[in-house]
Amino acid sequence: MKKILAMILCCMIILSLASCGIVKSIVKDSAKQDAPSSKIEISIPDLDDILDPPADYDDVDDTDDVDDNDDSDTDWDDTEWSSVLGTTTDDTYKNEYFDFGFNAGSWIFTSDEELLKLNNFDTDSDKTIAEQIEDANLIFDMQAASPDMRQNVGVNFEKLSMINELLLDEQSYLEAQEEDIKSVLEDMGVHDLDVYIGEKNFAGESYPAAIVTGTLAGMDYYQVDVCVKNGRYIANIAVTVLGNDTIDDVLAKFHKL
Repeated sequence: MKKILAMILCCMIILSLASCGIVKSIVKDSAKQDAPSSKIEISIPDLDDILDPPADYDDVDDTDDVDDNDDSDTDWDDTEWSSVLGTTTDDTYKNEYFDFGFNAGSWIFTSDEELLKLNNFDTDSDKTIAEQIEDANLIFDMQAASPDMRQNVGVNFEKLSMINELLLDEQSYLEAQEEDIKSVLEDMGVHDLDVYIGEKNFAGESYPAAIVTGTLAGMDYYQVDVCVKNGRYIANIAVTVLGNDTIDDVLAKFHKL
């Protein structure tokens, strides 16, 4: 059973990373005996190439020269990580930036120390943890599991580039990763797999979500990754369930602040 639970946790983390477009080989022997040792390269296409205007294109009024370093007239979101991350106290997780909370009840939160390891933040580094956070593009902010470990929740955030902030919404963000998510989960040992982009109710609103069904170690496996965008940041809320389909019950634990 411990091996199955380890596989669930790995699958949840991988789906979160896959939707962020930066999956790496974090599969451990405890999750899959013959796990691939090479990196799994998954990335959102570089949109800079398709945005370059023709060489003879000139639509700038010479009387209103624009300083490339002046962001005063742009909609670029310069929010820092310190304003994006949530807080966990007792049995509640709250995120002011994305305006949602999670009532854990009897669920068990991953400790701060474990989250530091998950994010590869080094307490012995020359940089402080705060500096390492500001340098990051992806941060796991919360992990929680039900007492029997059959239900798991993870919340992570990705910082988008300027181009992707302007061009990607939640739907297109997930659609770009649909096939990659399926491929990665198949490699993790999830069989009879079905992956599609639909919608799920999250914190009182409907959001695009990657919806996964399959079997893992002979048991029914359900997973959902809800995507919420705010400014330059994407929130990925991953829910995994083994056995009965209680995905909606788990999502109901989230609420608007």
